[in-house]
Amino acid sequence: MIIIYDFDGTLTPFGIPQYEILRRFGYDDKKMLERVTLLMKREKLSLYQAFYKTYENILKENNQEMNCSNIILGASDVVFNPGVLHYFEEMQEKNSGIKHFIVTSGFEEYVCNTKVSSLVNGIYGVTYHKQGNIFTTVDRLVSDDEKPNIINMIVADNQNKKIIYVGDGLTDRYAFEFVHSIGGICIYVGTTEQDFENYKSLKEKKIVDKYFIRDFSDGSDFKNYINTIKNQNL
Repeated sequence: MIIIYDFDGTLTPFGIPQYEILRRFGYDDKKMLERVTLLMKREKLSLYQAFYKTYENILKENNQEMNCSNIILGASDVVFNPGVLHYFEEMQEKNSGIKHFIVTSGFEEYVCNTKVSSLVNGIYGVTYHKQGNIFTTVDRLVSDDEKPNIINMIVADNQNKKIIYVGDGLTDRYAFEFVHSIGGICIYVGTTEQDFENYKSLKEKKIVDKYFIRDFSDGSDFKNYINTIKNQNL
C-alpha cells in the first residue's frame, strides 16, 4: 500500500508555507498573499508562478541570495499537526509495509529538511535549477494540476499497490480526481466548519471518500482508519 500526502495544511496546521526567511522581512500570510495577488493581476501569472516570483523578489529587495541556507531556514522547527511525527515513526515501511510519499506545492528542499523527511519514502515539490549553491530558475513547479502527473509517476513505480491520497482543501481537487480515477481512496482532513463544507462539495462530485479531523495521534479516527486498511491488505 502507498499513501501520498499533501504537506501544508495536511501534515502542518498552516495552509500556506511558513517560510522563515519571509517572516524575517515582515511578510505574514496576509501580506504575502496581497503581494502575490497583485503580481498575478499585473503580469497575468498563475498563483504558483506569482508566489515564487514574489519570493525571489523579496529576497532580492533585501540583498539576500536564493541559496539553500535561506530557503531551508526554519525547516527543522516546522510545527506539525497532532501526532504526525509519531504516526510516521510507527508507520514507516519497515514496520507497516506502507510506503509514504509527500507531494507538495512548496519547496522540495525545505520539506526535505523537516523532521518528517527521514520517515517517508519520497518527497516531491518545487525544485530550482542550481548554479553552485544558488537557486536560479524553476525546474519543476508543482501546481494543483501538476500533482496528478507526480502521483502517476509514484504509482508507476509501485504497481499493484493500493493507493490512498490525503489532502486538506479544494486545491487538492485534481489529485483527488486522479487517485479516484485509478481506484484509490481519497481522504480529506480538516478542522473547521469550512473544511467540512469543502469536503461535502467534493464528496458530491464523487472524488473523496472520507473526512477526518487533522489528528494523526494514537486512537484518532484517521489513524484507526489507516490501520484498518493496512490490516485488510496484509
